[in-house]
Amino acid sequence: MKFEGQITVNAPRAEVYAVLSDIDGFAALVDGLGEVVHGSDGQVEATFTTKVAYMSFTFKVSIVFTHLEAPETLTARIEGKPLGIIGQFSAVSTSVLSDLGGSTLIAYHINASLMGKLGSVGQPVLQSKARDMEKQFEKNLLRRFNTKTPAL
Repeated sequence: MKFEGQITVNAPRAEVYAVLSDIDGFAALVDGLGEVVHGSDGQVEATFTTKVAYMSFTFKVSIVFTHLEAPETLTARIEGKPLGIIGQFSAVSTSVLSDLGGSTLIAYHINASLMGKLGSVGQPVLQSKARDMEKQFEKNLLRRFNTKTPAL
């Protein structure tokens, strides 16, 4: 599954980059992400709980930034395994931040793969859930910088 989008934040690029490149700042923007534990190698382990259709899932996830180029580019690799079900997911997320004269344009691209029983839930259902998560992340990010949230 591939997702692309743009978010405009009413804050300077350096401030937006600082929040997104800090794993704790980033984690605060993702609904359902909790129990963040920092590893010595820059990798973070966390739990992620979500509901897809009528099923609830809890995942053990690892997040690591694979490329940071301040204040412009961030790339992260996310891998997770659901508890109690066979399968896994992996995703690579790249964000490019552009200066808009005091505001910041974030262009993002996410490439995600689902394997095992997790993938059998159905791509349309999972894509819908991923889009909902994108919208909630955007709302949380805009709220973080007191930017007006666009109508959904």
